[in-house]
Amino acid sequence: MGIECGLKLEYNTVQTYMNLTPMFLHHNLPKPCLILSDWSLEIMLKTLYIQERGSIFPPYNLPLEDLLDLTRSETGTDLDSVNLIESVKFLANCPSTSWIQNMSAAQLQRLMRRVDELLCRLSSRVTNSPIKWYTSIF
Repeated sequence: MGIECGLKLEYNTVQTYMNLTPMFLHHNLPKPCLILSDWSLEIMLKTLYIQERGSIFPPYNLPLEDLLDLTRSETGTDLDSVNLIESVKFLANCPSTSWIQNMSAAQLQRLMRRVDELLCRLSSRVTNSPIKWYTSIF
């Protein structure tokens, strides 16, 4: 019950965080969208790490080597996904808002769609049950 229950709780948090982002998207508020996306990606990746590695204690920060392994696709290494994850993390944690002040609504929407698509893809590896997969916010 312990690991399975913990995985389910964490995994549900991903959906909850991403379900909040459309409200911030509607008002073109990039910082909250980036923070919620970063948290969602981090939880999804750590859940996947726990499941695939059988470890109940994932590293605080996943090293690049693990990110490359966790985001791999059928065609191999997925550098675009790793770049997206690292970019969202940088923007969400950057104390200066000057990086995101000039982000247009269309750019923010495109970024959130990419995060959403990645979460959809990764969720199918977390669970075999389509009923429990992450549901797109778009």
